[in-house]
Amino acid sequence: MRLIPLKRSKGLKWLLLSALVLLLLVLPLTTPLIGAPTAITASPQALPHGEHLNPCQPEEEECPMMRPSPEEKLRWLESHRQAPQVQLPKTLTAALEKAPGGSFSLLDHLAYVPSERYQGTCGNCWVWAGTGIMEVALSVQNGIKDRLSIQYFNSKYNGGSGPNWACCGGWLEYFANFYAEEKKAVPWSNTNAAYADANRYCSHFSTSIPASSIATGPSYFINSITAEAIPTFGLPQEQAIANIKAVLHQNRAVWFAFFLADGYEVQQFRHFWFYQPEDAVWDPSSTCGKPYNPSSGDGHAVLCVGYNDEDLNNRYWIMVNSWGAPSNRPNGIFLVSMDIDYSCQHQGSHGGQVFFWETLDIAFAPNVPQLSGKSFYTACSIKTYDWRCNKDVPITGGTIYITSQDGHKIQGYWEPDVVPEG
Repeated sequence: MRLIPLKRSKGLKWLLLSALVLLLLVLPLTTPLIGAPTAITASPQALPHGEHLNPCQPEEEECPMMRPSPEEKLRWLESHRQAPQVQLPKTLTAALEKAPGGSFSLLDHLAYVPSERYQGTCGNCWVWAGTGIMEVALSVQNGIKDRLSIQYFNSKYNGGSGPNWACCGGWLEYFANFYAEEKKAVPWSNTNAAYADANRYCSHFSTSIPASSIATGPSYFINSITAEAIPTFGLPQEQAIANIKAVLHQNRAVWFAFFLADGYEVQQFRHFWFYQPEDAVWDPSSTCGKPYNPSSGDGHAVLCVGYNDEDLNNRYWIMVNSWGAPSNRPNGIFLVSMDIDYSCQHQGSHGGQVFFWETLDIAFAPNVPQLSGKSFYTACSIKTYDWRCNKDVPITGGTIYITSQDGHKIQGYWEPDVVPEG
């Protein structure tokens, strides 16, 4: 068969152009274009049309969640499995398991300004939640309600720079290991210690505040700190609930981390936060059993400070978030249903455990008074060295002058009442 070429004509050009325009108009109605968002079937309680339907972009300030690589996510899960389990009195957990119907809160121990508890674009929710546990412990142990510096951690963790700096996500064990070496927590009110990385992204690879510019005096000395896992996975629901309650009743706040399977689940949670009232209860059960998508699923960590199960049909945990205080959430908190599957898992090669409950075993040193100037007279016996007789000479009495102080470390000088001969 011989092909006969068509003659070029204006009529043919218009015919082809018209056909092309018609095709472009019809194509979106029949076949989705490559890269276009797929349709979402929303329930009556799901997202309203046109609101936050697309996956969150990294530069959006309302999207501060953690998206670890599959390898890093596995390391976090393994860190949780290897963490020591919190020690709970069996009598307490048994009593809590058998007698639901009460309420408890540690929120009064937390010193915070809801609007300033705002991580911004930095993915360091895990730091805010961990710091909250320390703040509650400082109030319980030493009677001091003080905001502790998030910025100090951001600026010092992993040198405050690189692909693994604080804004790129992390886990409570990493937080505890950092403070186990630092041995001190710095107040928010110290010079340059207020949070300043709200506009930083993981991709910036650097904090906005050099650690050397943050004043570390005064500070609160930490004798010991360890991350501990709260047994919940694989346990009956009431036993898991009782274990979490028992930690709270020890006056210890709880670090709650969770993963959401995909972009739809993530947006459902964001919509709940931004549009539901503060007394609404979030049920994350819809994420259970779904395959985890590492390119759109996210993780988040918040601070659990209490619970309420007075209404057995509407039991919930009280969570403090680090997303500021939108008009519908003046206290910066949200409520999570108690009636969830504590052994919830995501399916697929990147799936696994969804809910993680941990706390910190932390011991602050006793209060140290802040000293300055001519501080006190000492009757202690202080030794000086007599080079003539090659021996120590005890001296009693004198005045100590304090020139600087960083926690338990005091610098200054001492003037004795009597200077011995030699």
